[in-house]
Amino acid sequence: MSKGIAEARADLAAALDAVLPGRVFPYDSKQNAPAIRLGIAVPVDRRTGTNAVVKAARFPVTIVHDGSDDAQLAGLDEITGRVCDAISGLRGAHRIAARVGTEAIRSIDYPAVVIDVDVVLDGQSFCAPAAIQAEVPPPLVQFPEEG
Repeated sequence: MSKGIAEARADLAAALDAVLPGRVFPYDSKQNAPAIRLGIAVPVDRRTGTNAVVKAARFPVTIVHDGSDDAQLAGLDEITGRVCDAISGLRGAHRIAARVGTEAIRSIDYPAVVIDVDVVLDGQSFCAPAAIQAEVPPPLVQFPEEG
């Protein structure tokens, strides 16, 4: 079954919610820390191990933590490890790259980790497929018994 980018975002957010319940923001809200945010997805073609090309959505997953300097880094270490485990457990999700940056929350810069994640869409389109209505088969013909 194929899925679109919106469904891939929902699947990724649900997997990450187990890491930081109630602090996963699928649409990049910059109001809270600690938090995990999903940024703007871009469509990509991904090569599989058999060199086939499949459609995927690439999401920047931003992890931010507040507190003292030591607490921020310790929190980022812990959450980043758990996020990587959650991504590895999500079918069709693959970590592509990671980088360190900063995230401004209420005019304060916090250290952040950004992990690029590809989520395979399992199809040839970046949109979810339209529902297909099956035709109702005609009734079976009953033949009289010979006798």
